[in-house]
Amino acid sequence: MTNAIRLRTSILTLIIIHLVLFELRAQDLRIFKDFEAARKDSRESKRVLLVIINPLDVCKECMKSNVHSIIRKKSLSTIYSSYNIYFVRQIETEGVEFLKKYKLQSRFPLFIFLNEQEELLHTASGFSKEVSFYAKIHEEVQSFLKNGKGYVYYVKTYQKNKDDQIFLREYIEFLSTKNRMVPDSVLSAYLNSLGTDLQAKLETRVYILTKGVVLNGNVFNRMFGERNKLFDVLNTMPLQERVNVNNKIIQKTIWEAIQKRDTSIALQGARFAENSWFDKRRGYLSYLYNMRQFYGGVKDTISFLQKSSEIAELYLVRELGDSTIIVALKESKAQELNNIAYTTYQWTKDKEWLLKALNWSVLTIRIKERPEYLDTLAHLQYRTGQSTQSIDTQMRAISQAKKENINSFRYELELEKMKTGKL
Repeated sequence: MTNAIRLRTSILTLIIIHLVLFELRAQDLRIFKDFEAARKDSRESKRVLLVIINPLDVCKECMKSNVHSIIRKKSLSTIYSSYNIYFVRQIETEGVEFLKKYKLQSRFPLFIFLNEQEELLHTASGFSKEVSFYAKIHEEVQSFLKNGKGYVYYVKTYQKNKDDQIFLREYIEFLSTKNRMVPDSVLSAYLNSLGTDLQAKLETRVYILTKGVVLNGNVFNRMFGERNKLFDVLNTMPLQERVNVNNKIIQKTIWEAIQKRDTSIALQGARFAENSWFDKRRGYLSYLYNMRQFYGGVKDTISFLQKSSEIAELYLVRELGDSTIIVALKESKAQELNNIAYTTYQWTKDKEWLLKALNWSVLTIRIKERPEYLDTLAHLQYRTGQSTQSIDTQMRAISQAKKENINSFRYELELEKMKTGKL
């Protein structure tokens, strides 16, 4: 047996051992690779199903690794072992369908807790290295299970109490604090319960705005009629509150557009976002990001890639080449560009798009040679037929990860796939 074969055998053995140990450590956590298996087990065992959706631009294994590293801690693994856990990315069809089905906002990572009937119990979002963050989420779920006042309770009660002002206000507050879009139908029912005089009050208009409205939707038209009346109310708010409300209007409008697959609604939201900026250049960037989100949500691949390309070429590439921009800001822009390059790799096999993304990836490495940037470049090299270069680049990613004391296991797995032609 040659030294090269021995080395390769050793690497494969180490990977297998690492996988086995990884599964043994995670055994207490009931993590499923198949959603159908997870939901079937939840129905039979009456276990709560925890679906974790991670962002559009973050790979499944990266987020899984990050979350694992926290909830595998002794103090958390015991309590989280009571759930069936399934990971999915927003970019995948399942991720989009979960957001649509449960009318969830696009905040990530997103934790969705479902009962055995797949009714929504609770949602939470965000990533933290603090154990207390995840312990608190668990406590909230257990509280809902104990007192019965979770999302299922409110949905069922709403059907019988559409004219109960106190209940409706409680329902709206519950949705707002649990990372849920407040449906226009609920806001409309609340307005109906107030009567004409209270509807016209400034406090009512401000309250409704803070819960989010769809531009030119039913509630918007009832409360404001014309766009200038909206700005009259916005101008009464403190700056930060106005910014928060603005973002909610944009987010809810884009969300509504995705649900209805309606480009005209998305354009209204994106243009509103654009016009919220005094700086026209930054405004147009906001427009591009919102339309990109819409096209990603409705799985319009060509339009999604076009908007990604505009963001990269018109903004990020230029800013990385601007000598007047400080290093810290350039590093932030490089991260954005890397995300777009990797997402392009995920969305298409078209060589023209992939070569564009490859050029963007090269630029990020000139700013800073980070392992995730090298990993992106290696994947793009592989898919564009540069298999030898991709292996060399992936080895650099592994080396850089070790220098930065970052877990290189995922990069090593990808390297093996590149070597065997199975990526």
